[in-house]
Amino acid sequence: MREPTPGPDELDAMFEAVERRIAAPVGWVEGLRQRSTWVRSAALLGVALAMVALILLGLRRVDLGLHPLPRLLGTIAALATAVLAAGAVALRPLHRRPLRGWLLGLIAGLAVLAPAIVCSLPPAHHDHPASLIGVDADLVPRAAGCFAFGMGFVALAVAAAYLLERSALRRRGSAVLALLGAGALANLVLVLHCPIVAPIHQWAGHATITLVLLLVAAGARARGA
Repeated sequence: MREPTPGPDELDAMFEAVERRIAAPVGWVEGLRQRSTWVRSAALLGVALAMVALILLGLRRVDLGLHPLPRLLGTIAALATAVLAAGAVALRPLHRRPLRGWLLGLIAGLAVLAPAIVCSLPPAHHDHPASLIGVDADLVPRAAGCFAFGMGFVALAVAAAYLLERSALRRRGSAVLALLGAGALANLVLVLHCPIVAPIHQWAGHATITLVLLLVAAGARARGA
């Protein structure tokens, strides 16, 4: 049965309701989410750059000058690529066609593998006393300190993504990539902050951040399935 056509009064009321909703003031969070993708992406990038600047200006590793420059630049490039790719997809506009599953998996894999590879590399040098600690009896406390330090930056990055992503990270793809991208960013911060070169410390205190976030992301996907 055909539904009745709304009358002029009903249509006027509907249009007035829409106009009131459009004209209604929005909160600052909703205002952020209504910004263009370029503005939101620039804001998220600014947050990441501010974290890196904080480390370089006040908390950089004491052995930075001894770290082989090609390896350092390669490490930064790998982790930064993972961060940028994950952030770009996490803030992808809602009206755009969803990316193919294999491409999302590739970007997520990059955000997981980049920290794992960096943490698996042999020690960059043995020329600074601060680089030789964090093993044996000192392993757990030093690793726990780096893990907590890195997770603090994860919390800040995820909070920024939550404020800037239009669905407030309710889209599973955006939520997963925001988590994994934040993990790669935390590992980048730790590369610039932590002088300990032993792979066992790197895995216990740095790579575990990504592993924990991967488990959280997997759990979130399982609950939403």
